[in-house]
Amino acid sequence: MQFMNVFAKLNFYLIFFVTMFYFMWYKMSDNVSLLLPSVEPEPGETDVYSVLRAMLFILLVFKTLHILYAVIQQATCDVIMIDWEKPRRSHNADENEVVAWRQIFISNEFNELQAEKRIIYPVTLLIWFGLFWVGLGYGNIAQTNPDITRLRNSLQPHNMFLQIFLASFLFIVIAFVLWLLDWISHWRIFQNPRLVTQFTDLCSVANISVLFMTSKIHGHYIHGKAPWDYSDVPISWLKMQLDKERLGKFEARSLPAQYIKEQHQQGREYSEVVTTYEVFFSRYCKEKFQQFMDLLSLEYQQIQADQQTTASVDPNLSKASSKNARKDS
Repeated sequence: MQFMNVFAKLNFYLIFFVTMFYFMWYKMSDNVSLLLPSVEPEPGETDVYSVLRAMLFILLVFKTLHILYAVIQQATCDVIMIDWEKPRRSHNADENEVVAWRQIFISNEFNELQAEKRIIYPVTLLIWFGLFWVGLGYGNIAQTNPDITRLRNSLQPHNMFLQIFLASFLFIVIAFVLWLLDWISHWRIFQNPRLVTQFTDLCSVANISVLFMTSKIHGHYIHGKAPWDYSDVPISWLKMQLDKERLGKFEARSLPAQYIKEQHQQGREYSEVVTTYEVFFSRYCKEKFQQFMDLLSLEYQQIQADQQTTASVDPNLSKASSKNARKDS
């Protein structure tokens, strides 16, 4: 399905540069040397506007299908959480146990991230575009008049080539300005890391790694193993460990240094502060994972069967006990 995204992008670039060519030669030249395509072509000539509409329709369909595929892939990908917490003897139990609250908390935060936008919010982008296009009259520049003017003239219709270029150009400029303001506000003024960075830090504090298997051979990995051994501890002790890490008394939050050294010797560069990775799975790894998932599915089905058996036996036991009680009375 990635070819749909690539084809849609190439289609957009082609439309954008062709319409920009017409805009620059028709609107920005001192002497008009290129006229806009005729709305009513002569017999035997190609209707350029029909071709442009067809390209826009194909672009919309392919991009919509790619977005639907991305949503389906995001909703159906396998998410595996690796808890690095070592079992310890509980105060209220004789067996060693690992508390599951950290995994539940990480799962909840990951679910909340599914609806978050990375940088640009579409509603904000559309509001600013409507302000420039309608409120400030930039849409009137697309009139067939060779002059660049924002005054509305009912005798001059709008041209599709000019409208497409102006709308695309406004969207790109507004999106770039919003991205620049977001970057300045996050990193230069407030120094507030992004949500993905906050999530990776949370995984490290919770001592949990997360593996995302987006396809059979591809995925992403967050190495959340904390430099200390335990995270299910009082907040004062956890703060003490974080202070030690800040002072450089622990190793970096990354894959083991020996693994990084081996990869560096093979010609691959890895930074010791990287905690997020793009991973590729071998066929053997995927087969083992599928066997493990099948085993879990069988165990879950067995548990459901046992619960249904217990639920069907309990009413019979309650009826028998009530009959015995009546006989005794």
